[in-house]
Amino acid sequence: MALGLFLLFIAAILGHAFWGSYEESELDREVAELRARGEPMVAGDFKHELVDERENLAPLLRRAAESMDTASEAWGRLEKFDLLAPTSEEHLELVREVVERNGAALRLLREARAKKGVDWQITLGRPMVSTLLPDLAPQKKLARLAREAALLAHQEGNDQEAIEHIRDVLMLGRALGKMDAGAMPNVIDYSITSMAAGAVIQLLPELRIGTGKGEASEGTVKILMVELLDEAGAKDRAVRGVKWERAMGVEWITSMEAVWGGAMPRNEMEKAGFMLRRYVMKPATFGDGRFLLCYAQANQDAMQASDNWPAFQREAQKPKALLQSVRARPSWHAMATLAAANYEKMVLQRYRSSTLRRLAGAGLAMRLYQVEHGGAMASRLEDLAPVYLPTAPGDPMSETKTISYSWEREMLWSVGENGSDEGGSDRVLKEGEGWWGREDVVVDLKKRREK
Repeated sequence: MALGLFLLFIAAILGHAFWGSYEESELDREVAELRARGEPMVAGDFKHELVDERENLAPLLRRAAESMDTASEAWGRLEKFDLLAPTSEEHLELVREVVERNGAALRLLREARAKKGVDWQITLGRPMVSTLLPDLAPQKKLARLAREAALLAHQEGNDQEAIEHIRDVLMLGRALGKMDAGAMPNVIDYSITSMAAGAVIQLLPELRIGTGKGEASEGTVKILMVELLDEAGAKDRAVRGVKWERAMGVEWITSMEAVWGGAMPRNEMEKAGFMLRRYVMKPATFGDGRFLLCYAQANQDAMQASDNWPAFQREAQKPKALLQSVRARPSWHAMATLAAANYEKMVLQRYRSSTLRRLAGAGLAMRLYQVEHGGAMASRLEDLAPVYLPTAPGDPMSETKTISYSWEREMLWSVGENGSDEGGSDRVLKEGEGWWGREDVVVDLKKRREK
């Protein structure tokens, strides 16, 4: 009896060890296969595009952000204002003070726009999870500054300068999206480009286009319209972000630091405990590494297969099911639960940004049409193609619809996140969510409506 129990105990130990070794070898094999196909799986695989130092806009953007005075009382008060709220005199006075204090930052931002390339020269940490991204928060503040400067220029009767400031914001967002360091730069890109599109939407009803003093030139408006509608590479950058997160996650959960919990053993007693824990957790740890590979691939497939939010939601059922399966056993899949990023939120932000950009671009196209047609609007959005728009933009929140337009009501709209077209209704469904808390995302082309 005792011998049988002893043999059973030995068999359990050996079986567990074999299981852990199997999971480790399978993970190593799967990672090697990915690398053999050219997939980046370690820090050294993420190669930055070489940029001529003279054409690199990143140093100028850093200098611009560093030169900002964000410690002033005026800046602190300004940040509390809702970007979508109607403009007040108090708001304008704060903007005027902040813009005057930060003229150097705005000049450097404009100078950066003339450069042709961007390389943030991020130093990848070892492990990758320790990589620092100190530029994100300051650059978002710089974008807010330029967006406020656009508002001020418009209120002071200089729509040409307002459009130029918005172009600066849009450039800044795209530059951050090219920071090859995971999903977060993409999320900040979407936030800033949404900020730029939102500024256009806010100015549309009163935007003056022409050759008179302070009027925005048709050429500048056309350039901004093209830039807003240019989403080339957006899907590839999102997928690249998933690949970076995949590599970081696999490295982290299979490292000695991850198994120990972030601290290496300080003495023999702790070392013995570390080895025991590593033995017990090895199958789960390396199994979670394999899960991350599968989960990341499922998300990449869903992103590649979809061009709008409803399509992604449908295609993302597999990665969602995978994530739910590990969250159902959090004690065994602790590493995967911690390391598995929520890509659905990133993709939602991408399609939100795309929606606002297309609404803003279509709105500018309509305003250009008016300039050449005595102030009259087109009867249909399709009438703007191909002279003012290549084609009527699709609605990223719908699988079948284009951006909607009403000539009689002088407005554009998207069906919004609920995917249902309420005919341009901006009835509030959820407070505090701005455009995304309403039935439809509505853009006024003429008379400003109270939101």
